[in-house]
Amino acid sequence: MKVKQGFVLCETDGKFVAVATGKLAGQFHGLITMNKSGKFLWEQLSEHISAQELTERLLGICHADPQAAERSVHVFLQKMQDAGILELAEGEAL
Repeated sequence: MKVKQGFVLCETDGKFVAVATGKLAGQFHGLITMNKSGKFLWEQLSEHISAQELTERLLGICHADPQAAERSVHVFLQKMQDAGILELAEGEAL
């Protein structure tokens, strides 16, 4: 999975915000706000990556319980999927 093309991440007042650009701006009218962990996950989603690999990368930069990190990644991905921001490979599931 990866972030659909047409979304960009910006920083404003120390907060991270993702917005749609181009044609997607006419379809997606919201903002996605996130913390530093969300920003890290977003950046990792610039290329196709599995949820498992995302969790491993997150654990590589922070000291968290592996199960808690896995849950956090799943919640993040589910919110992204619900917003229509994720592009899944054929047959791929969260």
